[in-house]
Amino acid sequence: MKKYKSVFRILYWILMACLLIVEPFQYRREALTKAQLESVLPKDYLPAFYEQVEELDFYFLKRETPSILKISLDTICLININKVAFWHTPDVYVIKEEGWSEQKALDSKPCLAHEIGHAIDSSNDWVSETEEFQKAVDLSLEMLEDDRTEFCSWCYIAEQILATSPGINGNPLLKDSSGNEWGGYSELYANIFAYSLSLDEIPPPLRIYYQDYLP
Repeated sequence: MKKYKSVFRILYWILMACLLIVEPFQYRREALTKAQLESVLPKDYLPAFYEQVEELDFYFLKRETPSILKISLDTICLININKVAFWHTPDVYVIKEEGWSEQKALDSKPCLAHEIGHAIDSSNDWVSETEEFQKAVDLSLEMLEDDRTEFCSWCYIAEQILATSPGINGNPLLKDSSGNEWGGYSELYANIFAYSLSLDEIPPPLRIYYQDYLP
């Protein structure tokens, strides 16, 4: 009998481990409503962007939630793209600080578009990590130097996002409160979704990577 109990106990913990791998926050999260989601996503994004949204699940998560994934004190939103459970679609989380309402958590930082940008990057085989994308970033920075003295619709993104992005243009990676490094081309790719509402705002060499999602 003891032998069977040991077997069942092992099987139980294997099952629990599998569940946590698939959805590590499943017992401590609260789903966003469709209305809450719509209230914070840019209205001008194209249908292809919202098709990606439909493939994701969105949840609130309390700051003190223990987890397998590390949540630094700097994190407001995060996406869990599970490469082990490839059949499982990614989950996006909005971190709620203690005492915050759901709306305050949503209004604290416009980061859902950033996380959806990561999902789009993933669905496109991590285009941000390709040599072509990185060359387009370099060309955009070169064009910024040539056009810096004149106004252009895309100069703000180039100057404030590309030129200062951690891990790019000679900038060091950022370290969060947990000592984890942050930055690079994948973060830049997602950041452009957070700050751009039209293709005109994006440097011309990079527009091909966003034309399906921005008007």
